[in-house]
Amino acid sequence: YSVGSTPEGVTVGGRNLFARTDSDVTVSENLFPVYKPAGDPLEEGEVYTASMSVTPGAENLCFKLFFSKGNYSPVSFETKDFSKQTLTKTFSMQYAEGMDPGADIANANVMVRVFSDQSTDKSSSIIHWLKIEKGNKATDWTPAPEDVAEDIENAEKAATYFMEFDEETGRLEVGNKTQGTWKGFRSRITDAMFEIINEAG
Repeated sequence: YSVGSTPEGVTVGGRNLFARTDSDVTVSENLFPVYKPAGDPLEEGEVYTASMSVTPGAENLCFKLFFSKGNYSPVSFETKDFSKQTLTKTFSMQYAEGMDPGADIANANVMVRVFSDQSTDKSSSIIHWLKIEKGNKATDWTPAPEDVAEDIENAEKAATYFMEFDEETGRLEVGNKTQGTWKGFRSRITDAMFEIINEAG
């Protein structure tokens, strides 16, 4: 079935709702990452599924997702052992009273914190990726569509540059086709092509 269908009452979102969630991040009780929504904030009362790939730094750790600037956590995960693992949990979205995105858009950010049952534990864990999607079924990690669009735009900007061989200096010169150098470079190539054609004729 396709993403977004509802076989036997199962709702599948598939779309990653948060931006830039695929980089390894170190997390401890005093160090925690914050992710921003890729688009609209999560809606209060809606059902979402959170999945997270982690490598725990100690036993019996609890990872929690906080919203409302760290004042409310609607979902938590418990690790199994020290191995790299994927944790998944379905939850109903809630914000702290008076601290929803309408009051401050920063309340929509998700903060990932880790807690240990041992007060002396100062170990660090690694979050490999995070995905929050609408519905009650987890799907494989994918980038947010907004991330893909931004990467394409950046690639297009990078593609505006070219390299030109300067016969006089024997060097490759870098230019930008948004500037006059690109037009001049194309003109020289065209002139050279006509010269070759004329000589051949």
